Formats: sequence, structure tokens, C-alpha cells
Amino acid sequence: MPERHSFPWGLHALTQCLIVLSITVSSSKTSIWTRWSIFLPIAVTSCYLVCYTSTGDVVVDQGLGTAILIQLMVAVDYILITDVQRNIYPKDQPPRNKGAEVDMSLMKRFRRALSLYTNPRGIGWSFEPRTLPRPSTKPRFAFVSSRIIRALASALIGTFASVMINSNPALSGITLSVKDMGWFHHTTGVFAFALNAIAQINTIHCVLAAFCVGVGISGPEEWPDLFGSPFDAYSVQRFWGYADVASGIASTTKIMHHLCGHKNPPLSNKPYTALVFLNTVFLISGLVHVGGEYMMLGRLGSSLGAFRFFLLQGLAVSAETIVSNVLSLSGSSLASPGEAALPTPKLWTRIVGYVWVLLWFWWSLPFMVDPGILAGAYGPHRGLTFERLSESAVNV
Repeated sequence: MPERHSFPWGLHALTQCLIVLSITVSSSKTSIWTRWSIFLPIAVTSCYLVCYTSTGDVVVDQGLGTAILIQLMVAVDYILITDVQRNIYPKDQPPRNKGAEVDMSLMKRFRRALSLYTNPRGIGWSFEPRTLPRPSTKPRFAFVSSRIIRALASALIGTFASVMINSNPALSGITLSVKDMGWFHHTTGVFAFALNAIAQINTIHCVLAAFCVGVGISGPEEWPDLFGSPFDAYSVQRFWGYADVASGIASTTKIMHHLCGHKNPPLSNKPYTALVFLNTVFLISGLVHVGGEYMMLGRLGSSLGAFRFFLLQGLAVSAETIVSNVLSLSGSSLASPGEAALPTPKLWTRIVGYVWVLLWFWWSLPFMVDPGILAGAYGPHRGLTFERLSESAVNV
């Protein structure tokens, strides 16, 4: 196991600044050698942060490791692949004006680069997915107030989920897998894990939205909900796409679009090509999440849980597409995130879909959960449990 150093927050911030500056100065006139000379220090630094440093908290390490590799994927896209100044433009800009801002001022390029770097979903840009939740139409004060309330509610839900996790014996290290202590602890364990992750991500998103809109950096329309309605997630494909639960996957999808040579390939008309494309997206997403698992464990886990989890998601969507096409179910085609939503299938089909999605994640989520058990990320030593809360209530 390599020696781990204290995580250098300053170096991490410097790397992010370097990416933004690189996006600012890069253009079609920048040679490939210059692009690589800019990118390589970012790549080396990112690998160093993931492989040789630690914050001392395994949960923080897991999130940081994933975020750093997502940041690296953004650098790959904007520095090595995409001509940001010509091929990315505001979505309301007429196509005939595309690339008209090549000679814009340095300050405008910097603001553009900062917006792109902090906006992986591409909200307001030409690559914005059409499946995003509808933007808010609330006035500024009402929007900020609603996001503060949502942040508090999400934080409360996350606290409850954290207590559930710490109280679950299947997650405390007694066994190596959440599946080893029966269906009850398995079910409550993966449910609490998912609920806690969603609550934490939503809390951060709401706080950032309230701050940016409150101080005038952006408008309410630029902060649509991070998650779509759970009632739309009646297939694994819709869970990851239309429910909009993986901005990291959205970023890798855009990279694949650029590598294929077009912004929105007609996936629904080429099902087999689409399946290869989609599985490659999940492959890249799995590799990104390996960074979090490596940083958390301090080594490459033997199970590669996160990598296997994301590979399985691609296989599940592939199986859904093939089965639904054979059965000719409504909404069976594999749609690109940039295309309009397919017709909603009948109620009975959606009910079967909800059951399928729940069972799928009940079975596949342990691949993501189990490495945390090995790292000691859960259990009574991490914080409050129901037992401690009940003892405190009795003592009061």
C-alpha cells in the first residue's frame, strides 16, 4: 500500500483553477502539443491526490476521489477533445451565429469557462439535456426561501438516514457484505445508503442554488431541480437519464458524443450502436467512481464494487431495451439524453417497471455499499444510532 500524505487542499484548488484557465485560453488555434502539455500536469496531480493522499475521513475521501476523477474527465473533454470557443454556445443562440464569439475578450472567455466548469449538466448551453426537470419560474426571494427550506429538509432526512446506517448491524463490519445478514438488514441498509446519498447531494445543491441566486451570480431558471420525479423512474434507463440522478454520467455522455463526432447521435434509430455507446458511458462512469473507492480504501479494492455496479447498470438498460423492443412496449426505444421524452406507457407497464427498478437496485446497490463496510465508513463509531438516541431520551 502506498504511503498516504495529508490531503493538500491548496493543490486541489490550484488544479481546478488550472482547468478553468486552460478552458479560457484554449481554442481551435491551440496545437495538440500545447493541449497535452496543459493537460498532463492536471492528470498527474489528480492521480497523486487520489492515490497518495487522504483527508483522514474515509467518507470524505470517497466523495473527493470520485469528484477529482470527474474533474479530470471535464479536463479531458474541454482541453483535449472539444473546441469550447466554437462548438459550445448558449442554447438560445441561433445556429448561424455558432462560433461567432471566437474573438471574444479574455474576461468573457474566463466567465464562459467558469460557467462551463461549474455546470456539468450544461444548463443554458447547447448540450443541455432535454430531460432536465423544468426550470423554476419563482421570483428571486421566493426561490431562495424555497431552496433554504429544501436544504434544511434534506439535511434532516440525511441525518435520519445516517442514523439508520449506523444502527444497521449489516453495515457495521460484522460481515463483509450487507447481503450477509438477511433480507431485512439488506433492504434497510441499501435504502438508507441511497436515501443518505440523495439527501446529501440535494442539500449541497440547494445551498449552492440559494447562495448563487441570492447574491445575483445566476437566476432561478439556471437551477432546475437536481432530481426528477421518482414516478418517472419506471425503468433503469429512466432512473439514470430522465430522473437525472447522475451528473457525472451526463458529463461522460457528452464526451462520448464528441468522440463520435456529433452532439446528439440518433440513438433511438440505431439500437445496437446505442447499446455500445451507453455501455461505454457506464464503463467510464465506473472508472470515475473507482477513484472514490481507491481513495477511501487506500488501495484498489479486490471487489471493484463501484466499477461492477456501473457496468451492471449498462447491462440492465441493454436488457430492458431488448426485452421491451421484443414485446413492443411503449417507450421501449433507447433515447438519447438530448432527445425529447418518449410517450408514457400504460399504468400496468409502469407498475411492473417500478417493481423491477426496486428489485434491481436492491440486488445491485450492495456492490456500491460493501466497500464502505471494509473501510469502516458505517457503524456506531461514525455517529448517532437509534440505541443512543433512545438512551438519551430515557436519561432526559
